[in-house]
Amino acid sequence: MAAPPVLPTDPPYCPVAYYEEAGWPKSQWDLENAEFVAVRHLICDWADRDELLVWIAAYPHYIYPYAEGPVEAISVNAAVEGFGAQGWELYDPDDGLRAPTYLATYPKARVIVKYSTKGPEWHNGTLRAEWLRPQTQRFGMHKELFRWDSGTGAVVDHNREHFIHSFDYVVKHYNVIGVPRWVLNLIGTCNRDPVNAVVLNGLIFGAQTLKYLSPLLENSITTGNVRTYNVTAYYSFQASGWNTHWRTSTAQFEPIYLAGAASPYIQYPLADF
Repeated sequence: MAAPPVLPTDPPYCPVAYYEEAGWPKSQWDLENAEFVAVRHLICDWADRDELLVWIAAYPHYIYPYAEGPVEAISVNAAVEGFGAQGWELYDPDDGLRAPTYLATYPKARVIVKYSTKGPEWHNGTLRAEWLRPQTQRFGMHKELFRWDSGTGAVVDHNREHFIHSFDYVVKHYNVIGVPRWVLNLIGTCNRDPVNAVVLNGLIFGAQTLKYLSPLLENSITTGNVRTYNVTAYYSFQASGWNTHWRTSTAQFEPIYLAGAASPYIQYPLADF
């Protein structure tokens, strides 16, 4: 077997030397699930495995580099294996949390990286995913509005229900450093201007049709041992606009007014999303 190449360490190359193990990468298109999956085996010195992990998890290095895969395929999982003659070393940590102990060492490390198109995408400096989840609203309709047989027929027997099938627009931001102010400040507001979906390219939500709901905030740790947050924002969509209200007597959405006011009542303040 030929000796592995010695790669330069100047940008844009990795700061540590590594090479692809023979027989890898392996990739496949799963058309049924609309997913591209690939796996690489990267070989580096055992002492360099942490630095390689950090590098492969950072933009743009986490994009699958081979031509048979799309740029939307990014590294979603990384594992480390040691190989070669096993040795031992005394590990004396300086973090004050772990006790000194003997740990295994190896000449080389195999870093196994999985790539997939199922997951977040890179947009304007952050990892972002978007999806729609269904939701339904139910409204009443007075029976006096409706007749049997014709518009002059007998009044229908009982009040009716009107169902509006809609959705929540969900946006998840990954590895956010610090809790953004908008996470709390936007609760109960709706969008002042139209909003263009980023990942779900082509979806445009009109002004006042998205209401920001309570978010989900999750603590996270990056490969480089940096504390970050995954923030999931939920926006409820209503095509008629969130500052119109269901009028049972007309069976449609209309504005309402405070007593004595000339302008419609704005129940959900306008904000910049």
